[in-house]
Amino acid sequence: MSIRVTSAGMAEQGIAVMQAQMQALSKVQTQLATGARFQRSGEDPVAAGQSLNIEKALADIGRWKSNIGSASDRLSLEETTLASSVATLDRVRQLALQANSDTLSDSDRASIAKEMKERLTELVAQANTRDGQGVYLFSGSRSDSRPFERTA
Repeated sequence: MSIRVTSAGMAEQGIAVMQAQMQALSKVQTQLATGARFQRSGEDPVAAGQSLNIEKALADIGRWKSNIGSASDRLSLEETTLASSVATLDRVRQLALQANSDTLSDSDRASIAKEMKERLTELVAQANTRDGQGVYLFSGSRSDSRPFERTA
């Protein structure tokens, strides 16, 4: 069995090799231009699956970071509101001790009572504080309903 080598056959083989090299070069250029190792998941199914898992994990991390930021902001607002409430309650305590004195006149006690009513209104307002999304801070699971009402 003999193989016949012709110049036309050699040229065809050379062209086929050059076309294969051009396809490989085109694939590498596409990878460099897009930054992706493959264009279709069929080119590398295992890497495509891993890529999807990584994208999902990155999306989860992004949501977690956002949630952490929101929770941190909410806790900071709650802490500030509670500190204000403590200051208001301290003032109410001071007023109660002051009103306990026998040396005060009825008008002095009336002015203390007026300030105490103002402090009560202030406390109710602090207890009904809303965050940036309009959600009440201290209403528990019913975050859209007002938690405290001042009654007679």
